[in-house]
Amino acid sequence: MTTEILDVKTHEIDVEDIEYLRHGDKPLLARVFRPQGEGPFPALVECHGGAWCLSDRTTERLRHQAMAMHGIVSIALDFRSGNEDPYPASVQDINYAVRWTKLNARALKTKQTSWASRASRAAGTSPCSSPCGRMIRAIR
Repeated sequence: MTTEILDVKTHEIDVEDIEYLRHGDKPLLARVFRPQGEGPFPALVECHGGAWCLSDRTTERLRHQAMAMHGIVSIALDFRSGNEDPYPASVQDINYAVRWTKLNARALKTKQTSWASRASRAAGTSPCSSPCGRMIRAIR
């Protein structure tokens, strides 16, 4: 049995908050962790968890940094939550963010066809697994 060591290429990264949607005077931001380099890179849109009201785009910073360092454009979203806006507000915002990601693929250094979504805990999982979540996945 032989053991091989993988040569993992890592990247320097850029982090930027970008307004992807606005409701009245409230901007919704996407924190984009982007590998430096030519790209295009695959993209990941994350729906944070947090019981519908406890987390935001800054919660999983280390995970997003690690993904970007390994060549994935990682997009952490703010979206309207249950403590302020009732369902389906969060799903509508996440749906828009996915469309925004695809529309801005070139500027984000990714491709319209090379992305995925990720959800954590209840608040993030529900939009991505709901009927609207299936619609989000279908727009690829």
